[in-house]
Amino acid sequence: MKIQNNFFKTISFLAICLLFSLNALAQPKQGTPNENAGNHPWTNNGNGNGNNGNGNGNNGNNGSSGSESSNTPASTNKTSGSSNLNVTVGEFYSLNLSNENTTILLDSEEKFATGSESLPITMTIFSSRKYAVNAQVSGAEFNGVTEGTAVNTNNIDLLVTKVTQNSEITIANRSNKSLKHLAAEEIASSTKATKADVYNLVYAIPATNTAAFLDQYGKTISTQITYTLLPL
Repeated sequence: MKIQNNFFKTISFLAICLLFSLNALAQPKQGTPNENAGNHPWTNNGNGNGNNGNGNGNNGNNGSSGSESSNTPASTNKTSGSSNLNVTVGEFYSLNLSNENTTILLDSEEKFATGSESLPITMTIFSSRKYAVNAQVSGAEFNGVTEGTAVNTNNIDLLVTKVTQNSEITIANRSNKSLKHLAAEEIASSTKATKADVYNLVYAIPATNTAAFLDQYGKTISTQITYTLLPL
């Protein structure tokens, strides 16, 4: 029995020595370059392989990024554009008076002697075309006169001046400036469209005509004048 035990002990000892020898042969000698260590031949073989493994992993990631970039579609952003602009323009005409009522005073001997006139009325024209303006009194005689008497409206002169100073406006050359009732009379015109042509209108009784009103003392008599804008 003692011989058998020694035999097994001997076999076990030989096996351990054999394993130790094989392991020693597998390790590189200290200071010997490791051919698998790449750029660092003196680095421990185990660590070197680990680093190489990391390097290969990174290269793999870089390769994937390059592949994804190459598959990115080209940009389709628009950097300019255009649109149509339309302007719809209406056709408009208007004639506006600053005051629809005005008065000539014959309330003193001086005014009967020298004549009298009203304060100016402002007439403003808006026209999409060139135009003319006509004036016409409503009747041959004033209304509201003393019974059995008459005062003709042509005793009143209509004086027209332009406030807007431009060459397109023309004040009609009226040799007889008295109000007309039988037909409308042109008093002003323009060869151009306008947003605001302005005129002054003044009613005047010349000294030679004041006598027609003498017997209307204490009364206010009236008539109506119509102004018409005519697009041309």
